[in-house]
Amino acid sequence: LSGIINSIASLVHPVNQPLPSTPKKNQPDDHHTFKPSPSQLGRFLTHAEKDAGVKNASRHEYALADEGYGPDILHLVDDKALCTLGIPAGDVLRLKQAAPLWWKAEPGRALKRRHEVLEGSPAEKLQETPPNKKMRFEKRYLEGGSWTLFGPGTMEGDVDPNADFTWYFYSKDLKMTLPLPHGLVPILDGE
Repeated sequence: LSGIINSIASLVHPVNQPLPSTPKKNQPDDHHTFKPSPSQLGRFLTHAEKDAGVKNASRHEYALADEGYGPDILHLVDDKALCTLGIPAGDVLRLKQAAPLWWKAEPGRALKRRHEVLEGSPAEKLQETPPNKKMRFEKRYLEGGSWTLFGPGTMEGDVDPNADFTWYFYSKDLKMTLPLPHGLVPILDGE
């Protein structure tokens, strides 16, 4: 009799067993996600002055900060947008090339250790363009004619003063070809 009563009671008041569920995924550990801080822009600009050849880079700190531009995204910002902030076109090129490399080396590392972390000469590494981007260069001959070449970026160096050509680079954002700043030479594909 008690078995029948228990069966009727379980039909009238069923016991709510929790349904099986898929275990929740572990969330990524947020303390490993590196987010920009306001002081990083200043440190990057100081680095750009010392090691990337951008004269007076620090004077652009407030203009860059007002637009929310930091070293984490600077290489993605249109050249024209940076030029409208009063940054010379050559310095725009240098800043955009230095930012991804500096940003990659910055998390958890002191800038003074930068040369220990990266392979190759610092000047070459500073002039790299992100791998998904190519720069277009133009070698213009003094007697006429030109040659268009492509490469990942520039490096410090000088063209022979007796050379019969001048290097230019194309800015997609400005939609114009500009002279390559003095002290930089292109790194060309296949070299």
